Amino acid sequence: MLICISSVAQIQVTSLQDLYQLADTAAFSLKIQRQELTVAKLTKQASYGNILNPRLPINASLIDNTELPVNFIPAEVFGGAPGTFREVVFGQQYISTLTVTPQLDLIAPGRWGEVRMAEVNYEKVQIQGDLTKRDIRNALGSYYFTLIHLEVQKQLLEKNYLIADSIYQAVQAKEKEGLVRQSDVNEAQIFLLQQTNLINNNQKQYDATLLLLENLIGKKVKIAGVIESSELPSNSNDSREIDLRRLDMLYAKSAWRAAKLDQLPVLSFVSSFAYQNNSNERFFDNNQRWINSNYIGLRLTWDFPTNVQKLTNARNQKLRFGIASTQYEQTLLSTKNKGLEQQLEWNRVEKELRSLSEIRLLEQANFEFALDQFNQGLIPLERLLQVQLNKIQAEINEHAAKASLALQTAIINNGL
Repeated sequence: MLICISSVAQIQVTSLQDLYQLADTAAFSLKIQRQELTVAKLTKQASYGNILNPRLPINASLIDNTELPVNFIPAEVFGGAPGTFREVVFGQQYISTLTVTPQLDLIAPGRWGEVRMAEVNYEKVQIQGDLTKRDIRNALGSYYFTLIHLEVQKQLLEKNYLIADSIYQAVQAKEKEGLVRQSDVNEAQIFLLQQTNLINNNQKQYDATLLLLENLIGKKVKIAGVIESSELPSNSNDSREIDLRRLDMLYAKSAWRAAKLDQLPVLSFVSSFAYQNNSNERFFDNNQRWINSNYIGLRLTWDFPTNVQKLTNARNQKLRFGIASTQYEQTLLSTKNKGLEQQLEWNRVEKELRSLSEIRLLEQANFEFALDQFNQGLIPLERLLQVQLNKIQAEINEHAAKASLALQTAIINNGL
């Protein structure tokens, strides 16, 4: 459940699933991916209509012949003397023209290849979206468990600070009684200051990690979860990276095929419907009739021999197909045992956690024993501080392994 904390403009997150849900709606990368999928879908739909490439060009013109040309006609046409000419003006001043030329391509092989490219590209964008979502969830898991671990580490450090402070107070009391040297007091104080530095560094690391998380999802959050025990997840058979490389290869193959088909002739249906109004009075003169001229036909367009640009494009697409095929084979090999490797890593971390838990119990027992011996004056301060450092590190290592195991579980589950 997501609880909005309005006073600090934060969203409280109590589980990794809560963080996933928040990212699904707010993460900038996923928003962009959804928009890219919409664009790919529109491109695919447009490619179907572009097979015939229907066009309807419309041209209109208004011409005012401010001064009509003068033509010389033999005068004998008008009954004049042979060998003489008469000046005659032909035409009308106002010419209004409207032309509609519907066209469509009946056979355009190159566009058939473009349709296949658009279809493959749409599938690619879908899988890219799934992979983006998986990668974001893996990053969220890393940040989430790191933040929880740092919070627990802070609590451990603060707890050990209190112990170090009590040791410092005890050493001061013994120094007043003359039981220890001033150098022992200095060592206890130095150890106490070191614990303060560790707490401050922990807070800096926490703030930096939280900032990375908030930048990823675009929201202010407050992490309030805990790391629960992890069970061995099912074997991951994530084939999306292979599918993406396969589609990359198919896209390159389709682009190569489209480039070759683009060198073939295009058969088009062409037509024209023209209307003209001529007048000496005005444009669109209703007193003058419209003169019509129409035609329909077929047109074959072929660059023969094909131009250099088309030949170069076909060659480039062939090379791209070869590169994509090699990348596909490489991905097949690299992801073949990925699921098994993740299972082996999970088992390794789980065994390490059990070992570290035992070490933490032993270091806790050692510290309690060493503290009792120090109070009795049986061991020096240096030995007690070293045992306390070992206890602190054992506690931090155990919780770090818990966080690592939880993250490994989340990564495997994201690949299912």
